Amino acid sequence: MCQLLIGTPVAVQEIRNRLWAVNQSIGHIFEGILMSPIRMSRLESSTRIIIKFIEDFNRQNITGMMQLIGNECVFENAGPVPDDAVYSGKETITAFWQDFFYEAPQSHIDIEEIFGMGFRCVTRWKYNRDNQKEKNNYIRGVTLFKVKNGSITEILSYVKAQCGDK
Repeated sequence: MCQLLIGTPVAVQEIRNRLWAVNQSIGHIFEGILMSPIRMSRLESSTRIIIKFIEDFNRQNITGMMQLIGNECVFENAGPVPDDAVYSGKETITAFWQDFFYEAPQSHIDIEEIFGMGFRCVTRWKYNRDNQKEKNNYIRGVTLFKVKNGSITEILSYVKAQCGDK
C-alpha cells in the first residue's frame, strides 16, 4: 500500500503519475480519442481542488478550506452513526469546521488513494485525530466530492467500521 503525504514532492509526483495513467486509460476507452492538455486539465481540476482542500485541512486552515467550498455546498459527515450529520451552506459548514478543530486541533488526513473524473473526486483516507502514527489510533474512510465551476458543492464522507461499532 502506498501512503501519500500531501505536499511532499513524492506525493505530488505520484499523483501526477496516477493522473497520467488515468489519461492513458481514457484514451484507450474512447478508442484513440486524443486528450488535449486543456481537456485533460478539466478532468484533473476536481482532483487538484480536493488535494488543496485536504492540504488546508491538515494545516487547520479553515479560511483556505472555505475558499474552495461553494455557497450551497452540502456536507454529510461520517458521524454520528447511523444517520450521519448533514450540514448545508458555507456558513454552517464553516461553523462545523471551527468546532471540529477546536475539539481536535491536531487532526490530520493521509490520502491513501485519490482519483477524479470530471466533476467527481473520490478519496480513500486515514484520519488521525491527534496526528500520532500509533497503531489503532486512526480511522479509515472514503469521501465522495462533487466540484462544479471550481467550487466543492458536495462532500459525502463514509467511515469503515466493524459491526457493532458506535
